[in-house]
Amino acid sequence: MGWKWVIPRFRFEPSQLRELAEQLASQIPDGESLLEERRPEESDLREILEELRRIGEAEIERESGRFSTRDVDLLCYGFLQILDSDPAKPVAAKLLLHRWKTRYGRVVWRHFQTSYADRCLRPLVVRGVSEGKLGQSPKAAGILLSAMESEDPVGYLASTFASRVSPYLELIQLYRINEDSPLALELLRQYFLQAFPELYRTRETPEFIKSSLDEFWHRWKEDYRRVIDNYLQMFDEFEDGDFVLIHALDHLGRPDEVEGRRLWEGISEESKGKFMKWLEWRTVVDFFDRLAHDSERIEFWRMFKTNLEDARIRDAGNTKAILLVFPHVAVIEFMDVGHAAYVYSRDFYEQRVATYASGALPIIPSTLKYKGAYLFRICHSGDWQGKYYQKLSELIR
Repeated sequence: MGWKWVIPRFRFEPSQLRELAEQLASQIPDGESLLEERRPEESDLREILEELRRIGEAEIERESGRFSTRDVDLLCYGFLQILDSDPAKPVAAKLLLHRWKTRYGRVVWRHFQTSYADRCLRPLVVRGVSEGKLGQSPKAAGILLSAMESEDPVGYLASTFASRVSPYLELIQLYRINEDSPLALELLRQYFLQAFPELYRTRETPEFIKSSLDEFWHRWKEDYRRVIDNYLQMFDEFEDGDFVLIHALDHLGRPDEVEGRRLWEGISEESKGKFMKWLEWRTVVDFFDRLAHDSERIEFWRMFKTNLEDARIRDAGNTKAILLVFPHVAVIEFMDVGHAAYVYSRDFYEQRVATYASGALPIIPSTLKYKGAYLFRICHSGDWQGKYYQKLSELIR
């Protein structure tokens, strides 16, 4: 009785062959190499560096054959362990270029993201990007090459980011940059310091901007002040709930108060003035919207917003009062609409009422109602807006 061999039949579809080829290619390194990237042993790397110092940059290409593939791998993976002041560093870079392997491209790109100021890494990154194996689009690769050839690669990239219409996080992904890397953080810093309006108005989400401002506050406080200064100088009009200015208020306080004055140092007087204008109006909105729930009075006083110089909310017995100061008059409104608003001359306000505005003295509603001293009262009934607008406008403007 003999054996009968049965030969199985396999049928490969073209797509299966392609998948198999890609799988095998990913598992087989190019040339003679280490199968895994590892941290070089300090003693091994030290010996290689001593040899590089002895050979020197001028002779390294001719002498490159004395280094094994393992030696060159160790230099590539351990490149960041070489001090910038070490004369072996440029020699190591030249050896890597001469004995280059495709897989080094991704390694040196990661190195650059960690140590972007290392000038010896630039030609290595150029080599990796030129091979087109790092995953960037051809256009992104071209910009990276131009950046590496510039005096300031990170500044070049940050300017490029500012000139694009895509959001920062999309650009980080496009250039295959780890968003937690030192390079990404430095790009973020310079991106905001470029100071262009589109960043805030059309390109980035409020959530991204607020999280970036948090990053600035924790990492770069002086730059945080520059960002706020730039923002205030870029625009003349701000929303009542402007989240950038709310962030500044939460972290820097008021520039007209003792602690805030210190934190606002270095920010221009023009910017402080704009911020205070916004803050005074925000106080008005907060009073009438959150406390009084009165949109009619918000819209009435909005017509005089640009003339407002100061606004203070104070407790007044069982209610609250807001003191609105304009160039020539001051107005006292109460939270409860049953109270009329009192309009005083600015001189009288400074002489008799300003002390209460500062919070130095307690207030009850009758304290702020000086019979015979007010110019007129605003009673909030009927068409009161139309009745008092012209009269107030002549006094305020």
